[in-house]
Amino acid sequence: MSGFNKTTIMPSAEQALPGRNQAIAVPEKHFVNGNSMSPPYPDGYES
Repeated sequence: MSGFNKTTIMPSAEQALPGRNQAIAVPEKHFVNGNSMSPPYPDGYES
């Protein structure tokens, strides 16, 4: 299985896929923990 020996490299800006025009639709609250899925996030959370 030679595919496991490859090192991961970050694609350049030219190689990367373009961004989206609109944000992906997500629920307002997380189903399991009830936290907000969209900003503003509670203090202490990373985005």
